[in-house]
Amino acid sequence: MQGSDILIELAGAVALLVWATRMVRTGVERAYGARLKSQLGKAFTNRLNAALGGLGLAFILQSSTAVVLMTTGFVSAGYLAAVPAVAAAVGADLGSALLAVVLRADLSVLVPILLIAGIAAFRSTERPMWRQWGRILFGLGLLLLSLRLISEAATPLRDSAAVPVVLSLVRDDPVMLFLFAALAAWAFHSTLAAVLVAALLAENGVLPAGLILPVVLGINLGGGIMALVLARGTLGPGRIVPLANLALRGGLATSGLAALTLGAPDPLTLWPMEPGLAVVAAHVGVNLAIAVRGLALAGPLCRAIAALTDHAAAPSMDRLSALAEADLATPAQALRNAGREAGALCGVIETMLARLPDLIRTGQYTDFAALEEADRLVDRRFDQIKTYLARIEAEKGNPRQEAELARLQRVAVRLEQVGDVIAQRVVVRARKRRDRDAAFSNKGWAEISGILAELMVTVRLAANLVASGDLGLARRLVEQKAIVRGIERHSTDSHFDRLREGRLDTRSSSTLHLDILYDLKEINSLLVEIGYPLLEADGQLRPDRLTREVQPQRRSNAPDGPGPREQTPQGSSR
Repeated sequence: MQGSDILIELAGAVALLVWATRMVRTGVERAYGARLKSQLGKAFTNRLNAALGGLGLAFILQSSTAVVLMTTGFVSAGYLAAVPAVAAAVGADLGSALLAVVLRADLSVLVPILLIAGIAAFRSTERPMWRQWGRILFGLGLLLLSLRLISEAATPLRDSAAVPVVLSLVRDDPVMLFLFAALAAWAFHSTLAAVLVAALLAENGVLPAGLILPVVLGINLGGGIMALVLARGTLGPGRIVPLANLALRGGLATSGLAALTLGAPDPLTLWPMEPGLAVVAAHVGVNLAIAVRGLALAGPLCRAIAALTDHAAAPSMDRLSALAEADLATPAQALRNAGREAGALCGVIETMLARLPDLIRTGQYTDFAALEEADRLVDRRFDQIKTYLARIEAEKGNPRQEAELARLQRVAVRLEQVGDVIAQRVVVRARKRRDRDAAFSNKGWAEISGILAELMVTVRLAANLVASGDLGLARRLVEQKAIVRGIERHSTDSHFDRLREGRLDTRSSSTLHLDILYDLKEINSLLVEIGYPLLEADGQLRPDRLTREVQPQRRSNAPDGPGPREQTPQGSSR
């Protein structure tokens, strides 16, 4: 086999590995992302808990970078302090390293089982949760398959005449190999994938034992740079997390490389082991050292970075509007501008929804003030978008522009109505609960929290749909109506069961509980309606959906709830 053929096969196997890890992470985020985010922000109460939480989350998402970005978002939104966020980031780095140890085991026997189970779960139903589990299982199968393919592709390199020549160029230049490994980690967008590839190359004799540590150090530097690049748009205190993560990983990586170049002994020579295992062992050791340093230095490091970034930050400026007057002469560009503003409005609504759990349960004065200010912002932006859209004249004979204009008008109206429901109904009920000092029962609060978590899924789907206009996202968004409606019905039934049992903790907040459930379902319905125009235009939604939905139920006396092929709700509860 020629060298070019070997490299092409190796590159293809690595590409499959990167795609498989992304598939697993996407499945987990779509199935449980909102619930994880709503709970973990509150669980990170101190450094140790945050580090353990970050470690576990890295195992679930198969990516420490995803955890860094998630905690960065928590800090930016004000839900988490910088110090526990940095602790969670270094814990996630260690979790990703430990995951590499697990994946190094010979699990090839599971490949066909995971692939078959994954495709069966994905194709057998339209239920979103089952389909995401199918994605996860299929991704795990592809991941294990890619590791086997990388090993098989790397085997011929061991006997290649070109490999000794290449290695001779870098054997005496660990700095070059260090930089190349950092670039590879950034290109893979996954330190896990980079470490697994390095382990398989070492196992097949392509990567000599003496070059393992520079490669591992370079991969960790690349991982820190990658997280910083992906979080480059973060403003405010959220910038501290990726900068601190890079300082910890990059600082240890560069100091370790400097020690090696100055003649310090390679620690891997003290404990001889199989080359592939040596790679993952070195990776775990490096990240364990990073985690220990991170837990000890998180406080001073965050304060130092905050001082530097505040000093270097430019004067704050109000957000620039995309609604450019000059673009009104070009309808296509003007519609894109309006779409960008509608997407920004979705972000404000998402922030409002994210504040509701604390507002409803604790009723802090700062939460009320923040939501009232956010509602005023929603009203201002809605007026701007509404006026701008009214001034756009679609080109004659261009039905696509007319449809897009109508869609954006509907999006803006629904988002403004969501803001009103939050500010004028949910906030009022939260004030009543606080003033009366009423408390929800544990089960009652769990039910409300479940709907709040689903609302975060809905608003993110709506924001993505506004930006992309993707029909698949529109269907997933509309499926959320059936999910939330089912939770609301179950919660209402459970609530009345508790009342019949004479539960005092339920009776004290009974009316508030039911009213809040209805308000949250109403918010979900308004967000879901954003997906209707696209589905109607594609023929996937009947204009007379209410009549045709109700009549079959009357004839069959079927119980409430859609069947397997009727997960998509067809009407509005409003």
